[in-house]
Amino acid sequence: MSHAVEEKSGSSKPLREDERTPIHMVGGTPTVQAKLGGVDVLCVVDTGSMVSFVTEEFYKKKLQPTCGHVKEDGQMLTLRAANGLVIPYLGY
Repeated sequence: MSHAVEEKSGSSKPLREDERTPIHMVGGTPTVQAKLGGVDVLCVVDTGSMVSFVTEEFYKKKLQPTCGHVKEDGQMLTLRAANGLVIPYLGY
């Protein structure tokens, strides 16, 4: 990141100390209101994700009564985070 700003004349001047910290390098988390199994939930929108997750607690309290049991088949999928770490899961 540059610590200078271009002036109208085309030259640049150093930023003041209070101007050096970017205010909005990262935006807010995009969310959408959705229904899962008839239950209203606030979901994070991640366009790069190939799967969607819910916590075991949420599933048991909110989804299991209407959706039934998850399919458990001995971890046929290997899920990895962006940093390469394996993500454990209970079923799908």
